[in-house]
Amino acid sequence: VALAREKGEITADDVHQAHPIPAGVDGRIMGVVFKDKGIWRKTGRYVPTARKSAHGRPVPVWQLRELVTA
Repeated sequence: VALAREKGEITADDVHQAHPIPAGVDGRIMGVVFKDKGIWRKTGRYVPTARKSAHGRPVPVWQLRELVTA
């Protein structure tokens, strides 16, 4: 949440960069960060992931609902 307040919009890549996953933990765990739809809103934009393990697949861009202006 603090990262989103700082940047305005974030992706799972931003979360991965700020909080690296420990060895042996499945990287998909970061998706749970955006599970609460009362807090998060997809912007409708997708960007290619920078993570090699995800092969450049598009990931959604998210923003906090509290920062959305009409």
